[in-house]
This record gives sequence, structure tokens and C-alpha cells, in this order.
Amino acid sequence: MNYRCHFCMKVLAPMKMGPLDRLVWFLGFRQMYCQHCFIAHYRPFGLLKLVLAPFRWVYYNLADEE
Repeated sequence: MNYRCHFCMKVLAPMKMGPLDRLVWFLGFRQMYCQHCFIAHYRPFGLLKLVLAPFRWVYYNLADEE
């Protein structure tokens, strides 16, 4: 399960971590960026990513239906 950019749909790559990012990393989030658009996002990883996976599926697959 890879995270994708909402604009161009390319796979996001992890950014190098600075001092503040290390604190956010302990909370279960990592900063990812799009190599095409240069947009940065915080995305969950590890155990938190597995816990939030069903909600992500519902958001992307059922939210667009009308």
C-alpha cells in the first residue's frame, strides 16, 4: 500500500527527517513528498498505517459515490 499524490497520482517518497520530524515520527507519522509536484504531506506509517487502512479504503472508494 503506497501513498499517492492527489494531484498527479505518482507514488510519494519519504523526506529526510529534521529535528521536528523525529518528534512527529514517534507519533506515527512521516513526511512524504511528490517527486513530480514537490508537495509535502504527513502520512501515517507502521502500526498506525495498518490501523487506519480500512478508513483510508472507505474514504477513497466510497466517498466519491453519489
